[in-house]
Amino acid sequence: MAVSGRSPGLPAQGTTPSTTLIRNVLLLDGTGTAPRAAAVRVAGDRIAEVGALTPRPGETVIDGNGLTLAPGFIDTHSYADRALVRGNDGLGALSQGITTVVVGEDGGSPYPLAAFFDSLTRRGMPMNVAAYVGHGTVRGRAMGGETTTSDTRRRQRSAG
Repeated sequence: MAVSGRSPGLPAQGTTPSTTLIRNVLLLDGTGTAPRAAAVRVAGDRIAEVGALTPRPGETVIDGNGLTLAPGFIDTHSYADRALVRGNDGLGALSQGITTVVVGEDGGSPYPLAAFFDSLTRRGMPMNVAAYVGHGTVRGRAMGGETTTSDTRRRQRSAG
């Protein structure tokens, strides 16, 4: 499986990222433990601290009003690859809390993967993307035929 993620967006060396404190939330931390009351401090695009936190001077504070806060979800069976290459902003997935998609799980995968990830990087990925190397794509390349399941479907439609 190949994985690519959003650029980390780290601050320039010697600078301190601005921080945001999200407080008054019920935290699901992804470990399987029971939800707990907590606050989360975010520095740049990274979680910096979790716990009973107090605001720092000049820090942006968001009141979660007792709502649930959870880490990004992973869609392990996604067909987002074609839409992302076309420049889709991923809003549908992101609005559901999905921050990582896995593509290529049904036998067809983008080919070549390096070009797929380069294309996403140039466009700017709205989320993290992982890709399986599809068995159908490998077979098609090895046999000198079709490279993706979408090629197969397109040919079947035009022949039928």
